[in-house]
Amino acid sequence: MLTGPGDRWLLCSDGISDYLPEDAITEVLGNSDTVAAATRLVDLAIGAGSRDNVTAVVADVIDSPPGCVEKSTDVRFSGSAAARFSEGTDLAG
Repeated sequence: MLTGPGDRWLLCSDGISDYLPEDAITEVLGNSDTVAAATRLVDLAIGAGSRDNVTAVVADVIDSPPGCVEKSTDVRFSGSAAARFSEGTDLAG
């Protein structure tokens, strides 16, 4: 699958995909920034009665000059993950 600048990716648990219709997910992804979209999807799934794990990661594909690779340091946690990880946590291991 080819991807490019302007594309948006969603990685989510079945606690979201089994409880929200695809058109609702598409609408949220098209109308929010990444953090707001992930938060909204989690809230909607819980509101829809999801009793499963509810997890969403939303990522935008951005353009960068050839040969330029930037390491993202913008990592945010919410829900139970926020209780397990703090800002200073080394995720690289």
